Amino acid sequence: MAFVVMCVVVWSKEAARKVPNNYVLLTFFTLCFSYMVTYFTCRYNPEIVIMAIIFTIAATVASVLYTFTVKDAEVKYCMLICIVIPVLLIVSIVFAASG
Repeated sequence: MAFVVMCVVVWSKEAARKVPNNYVLLTFFTLCFSYMVTYFTCRYNPEIVIMAIIFTIAATVASVLYTFTVKDAEVKYCMLICIVIPVLLIVSIVFAASG
């Protein structure tokens, strides 16, 4: 169902840009994906789910810090320093702490 809503938003600009319609579509899309994520997380070990949450937060924070610090779009290696290395550091700390 979420795929259908996503297709409606992408292909029908009129439905996506009208105020009551876009709120309804966004709410339905969010509920569909929330249900899907809940279903999949119930099937996994809680440790794995918590590790995935930590990795997602680390990648998000690193991406935000990268966008705040980079002024020039031509910087190539700053992404490696600002995103990949902190995420790998957090991943290695979590794996070392979990045993």
